[in-house]
Amino acid sequence: PGSVGMWVVVSLLVSMAKHSTADTPSAKHVVLLIVDDLGFGDLGITGSAVKTPVLDNLAANGVRLLSYYVQRACSPTRAAIQTGRYNIRYRMQSGVLETGQRFGLALDETVLPQALRMAAPALTNPEVVKAHPGAAAQVNCTAMEGWNCGGGGIKGYAPVTGANATSDPAACCAHCAAVTQCRVWTIFSGQCYLKTANCKFSRVASAISGGSTPPPPPPYQDKCPPPPPVVPGSWATHAVGKWHLGFWQWAYTPTFRGYDSYLGYYTGGEDYYTHSTQGAFDMREDGCPMCGKNCSQPRFDLQGEYSTFIFTQQAEAVIAAHNDTQRLFLYLAYQAVHCPSEVPESYKTPYANLPEPRQTFAGMLSCLDEGVGNVTAALKQRGLWEDTLLIVSADNGAPTPACGGAQGGQNVWPFEPIGPLRGGKCSAWEGGLRGTAFISSPLLPPSARGRHVDALMHAVDIMPTIVEAVHGVDGVEQLGDLLRAQGKPLDGMSLWQTIASSDPPEGPRTEALLEADPHALPWQKQYCGDQHGASPGTGYYALRRGNMKVILGDPAGGSGDGWYCTGAPCNYTGWMPSPSTLNATSVQLFDVVADPGEHNDLSTAQPEITKTLLAALLAYNATAEPSYVCGPSGSFDVNGVLTPFG
Repeated sequence: PGSVGMWVVVSLLVSMAKHSTADTPSAKHVVLLIVDDLGFGDLGITGSAVKTPVLDNLAANGVRLLSYYVQRACSPTRAAIQTGRYNIRYRMQSGVLETGQRFGLALDETVLPQALRMAAPALTNPEVVKAHPGAAAQVNCTAMEGWNCGGGGIKGYAPVTGANATSDPAACCAHCAAVTQCRVWTIFSGQCYLKTANCKFSRVASAISGGSTPPPPPPYQDKCPPPPPVVPGSWATHAVGKWHLGFWQWAYTPTFRGYDSYLGYYTGGEDYYTHSTQGAFDMREDGCPMCGKNCSQPRFDLQGEYSTFIFTQQAEAVIAAHNDTQRLFLYLAYQAVHCPSEVPESYKTPYANLPEPRQTFAGMLSCLDEGVGNVTAALKQRGLWEDTLLIVSADNGAPTPACGGAQGGQNVWPFEPIGPLRGGKCSAWEGGLRGTAFISSPLLPPSARGRHVDALMHAVDIMPTIVEAVHGVDGVEQLGDLLRAQGKPLDGMSLWQTIASSDPPEGPRTEALLEADPHALPWQKQYCGDQHGASPGTGYYALRRGNMKVILGDPAGGSGDGWYCTGAPCNYTGWMPSPSTLNATSVQLFDVVADPGEHNDLSTAQPEITKTLLAALLAYNATAEPSYVCGPSGSFDVNGVLTPFG
């Protein structure tokens, strides 16, 4: 889009019919907003007593995703969203990252800001290229990816060495472009790849050298240098809020994973005002790519400020400072409505009629809703909103006393048959995995606004859906080619046509791996515990195909198998207990379209379907990397500040 790039829109074959992409909008900017621990049925639009007018309006004028699945807890969902790949690919299928663990999202995984640059088309505008030598390459060569040019290459071409070796991405790409017959190279994970309209990735993918493991990251910035010249059409990428994908080494933190800046906390939860966890302060500003030791600044000045205000204000500041010639990707991951239950008193006042903890929860969610309104207002003020795609997603279902605490949220199916979803956070029941999500944008055609999409969708589909929304079908294919060449193929599928076309095709996904958590490996003598509360070996597995969902094991890890409510539309509060006792060998089958509350186990009545789905589930599990469950903790507290220690 714009004057700096273009691509050809092609036809996509889906459900045995070709659907034109010509009427599907293309976005310039993306805001991905994560609401922590939001239950299915907590937004006002679902009939909840909580007032969320901003989110309700965005959802009502957008596309609601009713069969969207997340993982059952924080880190696994965030990893799936960021990578477009199932957790079993990188050992994150057994729970959240605990503070102090020497582990994180694998460094050889591509995350969203990197994917956006990898999928970008070559810049072909001669004036731009003339004004910015190597500009076409710069779209996909950022400081994050600015490895030394001698670190890789394509077979048949000598790596850049000697005087031309550089860690500056623009210089490296410009040199690579000058010495090859193809116009543009890009740097990613220490390797150079062909990148032009005339040199298709598919022609050279088999020749990419270096394997799938990137070299060690370059030395971190000791302080932020002056920003490089802005290249029109390039991506500006910023992360705000909760990270929770690892921090034990600086290389696992956001500005080493493709983000240009970050303000937030590395861990999974903390106090909303003191910003401390386990006695250590965790609120940092990483102001530039590869911002590590000395560069990363603890923001002690923010102590006493409510985190929802902090993250909203930072998002507004990012938007205000955005260069109009660039594209913006903003990852805004609020702390709310995760525990602890904390909110300024003024936000609780409208809910004095609600009992605790629902009253405080309602105030927390209303405060977040106000923040979203401020962010969209900032986009409108800068003239960015009309070209922006907004995606809102929960990271798991609402907590229950079985996991995460009685926070006041609840999981309720708001359509017929209305009623509570079974289980909650940390479980493989629908209450843990069915995620609240919608997409909103002025770019959506009128026929799409207000649409309810029942097509099966998983958190891994967020990445390819975003890529197609901004870079078209060609961009998704290009990204897929690159990731396959690295040995990291996407599990995600783009649903952009299904979401945004005026004549939408059926969704491309027919099945989704929902859980494959062994809890502990057979040879391990102990289980670390995190949030499951279960014994070693009592794992659970779940897969949905079509309307049917198969579950192996105890979906709540030994507790929380019933139906939990905190108020209307339930006529009770607390638990309605499970009618049966489950164990590691239990097999259940549910039609989650006709029976979203998972009341009627069909495994006995439908043995062939049960057998088929169970075989598919076990086939996925046979490809799983060993689950990371236990590991030595590290000392992360440095003078009272949570600090990477690797």
